[in-house]
Amino acid sequence: MNPFETCRSTRNRISVLLTLDDGPGKDFFRKTDFLHRRGLFAVFFCVGQLLEQKPDAGLHALRRGFHLANHSWSHRRFSDLSRRQQHEEILRTDRLIDDLYHSAGISRPGRYFRFPFLDRGDAEDAAMTRGLLVETGHSPLTGSEGPDCGFTFDTRDYWYPAKSQKLKRFFFEQALWRRMRRHLKTARREERAEVFVMHDAWGSHPLFDKTIQFLQKQQIVFLTAATLDRIPVPC
Repeated sequence: MNPFETCRSTRNRISVLLTLDDGPGKDFFRKTDFLHRRGLFAVFFCVGQLLEQKPDAGLHALRRGFHLANHSWSHRRFSDLSRRQQHEEILRTDRLIDDLYHSAGISRPGRYFRFPFLDRGDAEDAAMTRGLLVETGHSPLTGSEGPDCGFTFDTRDYWYPAKSQKLKRFFFEQALWRRMRRHLKTARREERAEVFVMHDAWGSHPLFDKTIQFLQKQQIVFLTAATLDRIPVPC
């Protein structure tokens, strides 16, 4: 069965696409291997200047079947940039991702871009930037409007307390599980597919592991590369 059809045909299950922003970071290899061992797919929205410093990380992800996507060159807010700077942030990162796919001997399956902080700038700049995305063949991961990629749930793992703050970590995790349960309950009732975003944030890998394990215990179909361009939101 097509996993994207599951949310239509099975009332008690929901389809989820995993995405990770802000990499490649310190734990990038560990996270890709963690997902790969579990047979899970994800789209990694990478920051160009970090990817330039760690091209081996990008190649590692590609060779394990993941997709690389564009999260701008420097992860600056687009409202702080000129239109020329905004476009260069996108194009420069795209050129690097193209080179990595070429080096891996893999045809780039699609072009995906997510604005840093979901900050598209002012209305006029956003329209021009989205026009550029259309011209360069970018498409959304969901059924939302526009060629850029949003998400439906943010784990906010960038706020995960330091390792020394064990009690704060415990309460953070419990609050996250509650938020996820409520969100998935609503998504299941509305019969919609979900795009979850996590982050390749410094020291967040213990929470990352627990989040994936938590999701695997829910009634979820994890979406794959094979049907990435056909996520029905809402389904």
